[in-house]
Amino acid sequence: MTVSTLFDEAERKIRKDFLSGRERDRYLARLDSLRRRYAVLGEIDEAGGVAMGLIERGERLLAGSPLRSAALEGFLRHAGAAWYDLSGRLGAYRWYVRCFFAAAISFFVLAPQFFPAILPLIFIVPVFLGLRGLRSRSVNGFTLSAMIFPVSLLAGTTGARFFVPALGRLSEASAEMAARYPPLPTSAGSFLITTFAILSLLGIASSLAGAAIGFRRRDMFV
Repeated sequence: MTVSTLFDEAERKIRKDFLSGRERDRYLARLDSLRRRYAVLGEIDEAGGVAMGLIERGERLLAGSPLRSAALEGFLRHAGAAWYDLSGRLGAYRWYVRCFFAAAISFFVLAPQFFPAILPLIFIVPVFLGLRGLRSRSVNGFTLSAMIFPVSLLAGTTGARFFVPALGRLSEASAEMAARYPPLPTSAGSFLITTFAILSLLGIASSLAGAAIGFRRRDMFV
């Protein structure tokens, strides 16, 4: 079986097993969109790992009779994600991962400065599981990783309101920070304020960019 015949089989099963007109039309529209995207690729190496994996998994998912919605959803998601590999357009995925790391780092550094310690502790497990899921590009990994963006944006905007204006009066702000933490020298206070200001802006930018990329390209994930 080829990718093209796999799509033909999916269409036949949709028309046969889905009696609801609205549900059938929705699935047929998604399948037609995938056909058009794959048509742009032209000839693909169907003996290669990604295409072969799509064909093998698609055959298993479409084998049930009648075809279940969960199996069809799995096939459509897998075909959508495989397109990014076959087209070589994984740049969005790489940028999403970079935004995730930048947002997570800025959140865990900035959050303890303004919020109770329990807040960053709550997100340790979701961030760890999200990181594991991103490696396999799973939908669950995407969902868990996306949880970091709202809280990182919150920490970033809060930090920016405090640390960015402090750059304009760096000497005075450094002295205040050194007084707040007695063992801290003024030079270290200046370094921390600058670092926190940069992390605040980084957290805002990476959160907004990561959320936008993830929302627009969520079909990268299986």
